[in-house]
Amino acid sequence: MEVLQDKIKLIKEKGHEICLHSYAHKRPLQLSLDEFRKDTVEGMNSFKKFTGLEVDGYRAPVLV
Repeated sequence: MEVLQDKIKLIKEKGHEICLHSYAHKRPLQLSLDEFRKDTVEGMNSFKKFTGLEVDGYRAPVLV
């Protein structure tokens, strides 16, 4: 796990953006706003807990 953390930090240090792709990988248009918010916040918190870094953006897994 530490190797993965180090790789993610190195990617960030080299100037790349780190974006969230969802926590549960559910289609965002099939979620209520509250479900989407919960999924996104859970993913951001999980990523920060694991790496100590903030995500820079979001890309939906599938839009339809």
